[in-house]
Amino acid sequence: MTRTLALFAATLGICLALGEIVLRVAGVTPPPIGAVPADRAAAGFGWAEPDPVVGWLSRPGVQRWIPPNDAPMTFLPDHRRASWAGERSDARDRVLLVGCSYSAGLGVADADTFAWRLNDALPALRIENHATSAWSTWQSLRRAEQLLAGDGATPALVVYAYMGNHDQRNVSRYEWLEGLETTRPGTHLVPPHVTLDGDALVEHPLAILEPWPLEGRSAWLTLAHDLALRAQYRRSKQLRREVTERLLLRFDASTHAAGARLLVALLADVDPDSALPRFLADHRIEFVDCQLPGWREDAVLHLANDVHPSPLAHERWAACLAPALARLSAR
Repeated sequence: MTRTLALFAATLGICLALGEIVLRVAGVTPPPIGAVPADRAAAGFGWAEPDPVVGWLSRPGVQRWIPPNDAPMTFLPDHRRASWAGERSDARDRVLLVGCSYSAGLGVADADTFAWRLNDALPALRIENHATSAWSTWQSLRRAEQLLAGDGATPALVVYAYMGNHDQRNVSRYEWLEGLETTRPGTHLVPPHVTLDGDALVEHPLAILEPWPLEGRSAWLTLAHDLALRAQYRRSKQLRREVTERLLLRFDASTHAAGARLLVALLADVDPDSALPRFLADHRIEFVDCQLPGWREDAVLHLANDVHPSPLAHERWAACLAPALARLSAR
């Protein structure tokens, strides 16, 4: 019996060792577990600073993206993107813009963002660009609620800039987590998100998931951890749709409760089969479809070797949004 057990153990050890080699050759590489302190950038991004409500905000100062798309991007002390030059005291109405990196203008100069262009085109408005890279509908909503409850003048309008990827961000789908960077190798960033418990939205704060013990030494453990995360953060298309719709209803209610109006701007990657436009229309939520023809194929609409919008895309979005903003602000 002892001899049989020893033979089994030896065979198992050889199989595990061979499997380890095969997994590494196949690209399953254990993460180099780092010792960088978590407080260096708790949100996982060097360009951001942590926020207990929305997870992270743009760090004030001049930031740069990856060359050649490294135009200086100015973020003010209240974390919004600089969106006009000089004073804007003559503007009649305040407008809050929230959204992700497409709206924040990642990789383009301040004056090339569609928020800046809109301020140039609509002198009666003061459009504040509070959009922040990697945000979801949920984070945009929570930031808008913070701003609506603040001490500033009540805005006339809140613009939420939507892109199709926000659905999976809202629920922290695994495919979204997989692409997020952290400052410590082996850790996983889970942004603030929501799930459903029956008809109720359940809020989940930002979390940093640590690597498993010895994961940095074993491809087997790396694979097992990855499969566990895939199972834990598997989010169905129905869940993503239902959560996004509930968030938009809350967005509309919160905005109106503060005495403002909501405009949903559909910027890019809305699924052609999506029922979102019909949902917005059925619930009388103002929206404008600013999706650009050829968005995925036309290289001039993107930064060099990057998915983010080019100055030309920002120019076209501004042209689409300007009439809607002028119409709504005139009411």
